[in-house]
Amino acid sequence: MLTAAPASVWARRVDVQLDRERVLLGEEKTDVQVTVTVTDARGRPAPDADVVLHATAGTISAAEELGPGRFAARLARPESTFPQLAVVIAADLAETALGAPPVVGSAVLAYAAKVMLNGRTEPRARMSVKLGRRVFGPVLADGGGGFSVPIIVEPGQSFGEGISADELGNTARSTVNLHLPEVQRLHGFVFPDELVADGEDLGHLFVVALSAAGAPEAAPV
Repeated sequence: MLTAAPASVWARRVDVQLDRERVLLGEEKTDVQVTVTVTDARGRPAPDADVVLHATAGTISAAEELGPGRFAARLARPESTFPQLAVVIAADLAETALGAPPVVGSAVLAYAAKVMLNGRTEPRARMSVKLGRRVFGPVLADGGGGFSVPIIVEPGQSFGEGISADELGNTARSTVNLHLPEVQRLHGFVFPDELVADGEDLGHLFVVALSAAGAPEAAPV
């Protein structure tokens, strides 16, 4: 039989810190360092903390206890190299046996990607691509108008602006569809992984809503 959770449980706090907020896929090889701190109702380290970690992109290691209420882990980059967002979620399970839900904290990591953009324009034209505030290029198109521009795409960027200048100095602008997967805006964590089909067992679903750029935002779920 489960007993009611003490009121102090609800004041526990889980903080997740990453050693960086952005990783460039294809270039940065080191793992992201994850630090988790669990404090009690008085803001003191919680020595009874029982932390599990979940990441919505990439592979995260098990939590390693550094001291009372402090844990560390590593987040390895995903194998897929398209721009995406990862939500790192830490859940303290210490009081779940008392009937309380896990206490959850999260942090967001942006995975940018270096992409070679291939296209066609006027022969021998100089081609640039503008994404947000950054301009990539120019590169010189070949005799058939073919070009390749290396660009860096941030999560949430789906379209760019192509800027073509021919040999006479005439400039043309066009919309460039990057044809990339849509950024996942809702990220979830479920506890426990399995439920007993008895009509009484309870599970908990936690959802983090993000803007296209990766900032947490209030949204109807």
